[in-house]
Amino acid sequence: MKTMRVLSIDWDYFQRVSVDTMRDCYPDGLDVSTWLSEITWGNYYATDGDRINQIGLMNSEYETLMSILLRQDKNCPVMIANSHVNAYDFILKHLADDEKISLTNVDMHHDLINDNENVDCGNWIGKLIAEGRVGCMRDNLKWIHNPVSFSMYDIDPADGTEFGKLLARLDGGDTLQNIRNEKYDLIFLARSDTWSPPHLDDQFNLLVNIMKEHFLNIDVENDVKNPRRAYLQYAVVMQNTYKELRNKVGESA
Repeated sequence: MKTMRVLSIDWDYFQRVSVDTMRDCYPDGLDVSTWLSEITWGNYYATDGDRINQIGLMNSEYETLMSILLRQDKNCPVMIANSHVNAYDFILKHLADDEKISLTNVDMHHDLINDNENVDCGNWIGKLIAEGRVGCMRDNLKWIHNPVSFSMYDIDPADGTEFGKLLARLDGGDTLQNIRNEKYDLIFLARSDTWSPPHLDDQFNLLVNIMKEHFLNIDVENDVKNPRRAYLQYAVVMQNTYKELRNKVGESA
């Protein structure tokens, strides 16, 4: 049985952010379109802009990813999109009948399971496992997660549950440094607009442009071809609206 080696990358992995900021200052995690994410983020910047603007990148990880990507074959198929759900169809499109998947997922989230019966950004890997396309042992599936992932989602691989045991198998303490010499047959990158503050889009756009220059077989979704800017306008409008409401409340008190 042949194996297709897939590198799946979620931009939200590269955030340097605290658990408290994610819990207090982020949208609720629903998978929404880019334009709706700008409206939603505009509201959060209006109310918690000082804290959100302190979110940065894990620069060493960002540079390591660049190195990994530039080592890949120029003919490797690549897709870049907003939602990670697109990885599911992208992978199946390139998967031969006699192939299994070896998947490395670089991500803030495990993307294994949620309450949705349909495939979405939070369960697409679990669907591939359930369909027998990828095994759930570390030879077949690795999760390289953000330092705050476990704390953010109250994950304890040692809790004795079946889910905990699964995560313990997937989480071997791998970092991007551990895979910097690996070669892949397929690469997917998600911006994950709901989970990625728009002020980091310039660095994402730089990554996209470098990938477009290196890879010959690359598909970039229209929504992520440019940095999000409109959220700034929405934030100003909402700040003014909140100010007017506070003034009216003060006048009526």
